[in-house]
Amino acid sequence: MTPDLTPETSINSDAREPGINNSRRLTLLISTSDIFFDVWHPFFHFMFKYWPGLDFPIRLVTNHFQTDAGPIRHLAIGDDRGWAHSLTASLQQIDSEFVFYSMEDIFITRPVDAKQFEEDVRFCEENRADYLAYRTSPENEEGFQPVTERIGLIGRDSNHRAKADPAIWRRSTLLQLIEPNESPWHFLKYASERCRDMAFYRCRSEASATIGYLGGSAIRRGLWRQEGLKMLRDENIKIKAPYRGTHTKLNGVLPTLKRSITKFAYDRNIRKDPNRLIPLNALVTQSLGRNKLGATCELDLPGL
Repeated sequence: MTPDLTPETSINSDAREPGINNSRRLTLLISTSDIFFDVWHPFFHFMFKYWPGLDFPIRLVTNHFQTDAGPIRHLAIGDDRGWAHSLTASLQQIDSEFVFYSMEDIFITRPVDAKQFEEDVRFCEENRADYLAYRTSPENEEGFQPVTERIGLIGRDSNHRAKADPAIWRRSTLLQLIEPNESPWHFLKYASERCRDMAFYRCRSEASATIGYLGGSAIRRGLWRQEGLKMLRDENIKIKAPYRGTHTKLNGVLPTLKRSITKFAYDRNIRKDPNRLIPLNALVTQSLGRNKLGATCELDLPGL
């Protein structure tokens, strides 16, 4: 059945072009690379399903792939030279004071209160915050200082100050903290040492966090986690001709082989058409429409 793509199901109408003031205040920056292009559609499906009032510009970091017209716009930074290089290059092309940072495999799991997110941005502006995390730690963490009913100041000596999870960052602060050739896992482990004297905040509890998302991400070491696949099944989203394998908790030859096969398949796929257009805005509009009708949506990306 062809979905009724009314304005209610179109992301082009739900997410209007942000005003110039919002464009200067904050940008949603989605960190990724072309090898994960099959994950982009599910990511944005959940984002627009749960965040229909989104009123800030969206930039998807790509290498060479491009997106169709709509609120999701690509930010091509060239050949993949690692997480740190890609993030630095993309941040240098953005002029907003803050960015909402997320990776492409961290799916939103519950409705986002757009007004509350606006309050979070205003909090960062008024308190000269460098960082506001949506990942919460125990409230009794040593050094943590409640500031509002929902937000608190992270202790100076906390080992959980900087994360690569969804968060609002002062753009200049994130640029300052990234080290060359760093991976997100290296950043997670060592970045807290670099920001002891910066204004780092987090939400006080998971219930008070504006953004709820899949813990541990939908992808692990390049392979689908069962938790991510379950979210797709629950939405009647079917992956067509999947190259990406499924992660298991086993160690040894099999998981390594799965990752190698996945990388080889995607590298070969990308080489066939390295500058392709991904109709991402149209695909997300279609899957949201089918979801409202209870119909199955098959991910049919160019090249897959």
